[in-house]
Amino acid sequence: MSAMLNIRMLKAFSGDSFIISYNNGNSRNTNILIDGGIGKTYRTLKKEIKEIEKRNEVIDLLILTHTDSDHIGGILKYFQDEGMNHLLIKKVLFNSASSLSKYFNTDFIKSRELTLSPLNSECSYRKGKSLEDYLEKNNIWNDEIIKFKDEFLLSGAKITILSPTIDTLKELNKNWELEENSDTECGGNNNDYNYTLEDLLKKTFCEDRSLANKSSIAFLFEYSDKNILMLGDAHAVIIANSLKSMGYSTKNKLKLDCVKLSHHGSKFNTSEELLSILDCSRYLISTNKSNRPHKETLAKIINSQQRVSFYYNYEHPGLLNIEEKTLYNFYEYVISNIVLEE
Repeated sequence: MSAMLNIRMLKAFSGDSFIISYNNGNSRNTNILIDGGIGKTYRTLKKEIKEIEKRNEVIDLLILTHTDSDHIGGILKYFQDEGMNHLLIKKVLFNSASSLSKYFNTDFIKSRELTLSPLNSECSYRKGKSLEDYLEKNNIWNDEIIKFKDEFLLSGAKITILSPTIDTLKELNKNWELEENSDTECGGNNNDYNYTLEDLLKKTFCEDRSLANKSSIAFLFEYSDKNILMLGDAHAVIIANSLKSMGYSTKNKLKLDCVKLSHHGSKFNTSEELLSILDCSRYLISTNKSNRPHKETLAKIINSQQRVSFYYNYEHPGLLNIEEKTLYNFYEYVISNIVLEE
């Protein structure tokens, strides 16, 4: 059976915000919102949500991959905006501090909650109102942890969680307040656009050390004949190990229609090991940073696949030169809407 999916890659500045829409023969589309970018992303996200409402549709599922500000900022703005219809969201998946403390039977620290403050000073929010309180009150979140091997069915689609693992969540519960470790620990986070693809392929992979990213929700989305890998900011080793435990390997690669690259195309989140078990020609990269995506990431992907297309939501001048585009079999597009169909 042939199917069509629409992926909206919102202009989320330095963050992530995606909407996956598909129709399973119903009168309306099913919509999945993944993250909300930084706070400024809400201006775009608000328009998208209003368009969904105009079509008499809902946000069937909201997935918050992790609580870094470049992924959750726009979502917090949405729930702070009393002028918006928050009832459009029907279900939420995310790992909160309260979920973790309950699961691991540890004392809950109230300051770890995601607080909501009104956008308008005249609004009636009580001081200290949290996102967790709001979601639980509206019965769209069950306060259970989201972990590897969990599966969710939605309008004919299947979502399989690949990250985080139980061990990672246990570590996060113990060290929630730790600041995100910088990529510079792996030897620099500057623009690498002046290097050739050949030189970059000689570099040794160094894994991202951020606990926040390590705990990011990543998942395989399957609908009819379409498969999408949404990696949030997840660690490459965790995704590779998860897929291997599901039976995928260099000899039995996971065939995909597209991959949303982890951590905005960071070289610390895409490894040769992971790419060796993927069979994919489309890669989505969300960022407006001047040093992302790393060219090293693109080099690894170009080297691992016969034909590759990169889809950006912002232009990245100087990332790849004309000679490289002529020599290697790959394509680049700046686009906000990706349609997958036969």
